[in-house]
Amino acid sequence: MKLEKMISAVRKNTIMQLVRKSLGHSPQLRSVRLKAVYIYAEYSVQADAEFLMVESSVAEPMIRVHGISCEYFCPLSLLIELTELYQGRSRRKTDEALAIEICDHLDPYNPDDSLNGQRP
Repeated sequence: MKLEKMISAVRKNTIMQLVRKSLGHSPQLRSVRLKAVYIYAEYSVQADAEFLMVESSVAEPMIRVHGISCEYFCPLSLLIELTELYQGRSRRKTDEALAIEICDHLDPYNPDDSLNGQRP
């Protein structure tokens, strides 16, 4: 799924439904530990990549899913925090614009981090 879809779910407060569906959990299951859900990008992290959620006790830098190499992006809990942070700065931004900003924010090689290297 696209990162914008996850961001949209955070903004609409439907992220738990999306997590349950993505992980194959029953809709009645109420307990999903957000800190145990990690987001990976197929092949490499880019705002327009396909992303997936993986439930695990540890995040690995790279994993293989159905024969595809996936690069670690961030824990779901951090995506939620960053979405709320950036959305608070401007509610008019599109989900796509937020996806680009969040990818830039998490890019360790980005010299123009708008938070000056600070993490929430």
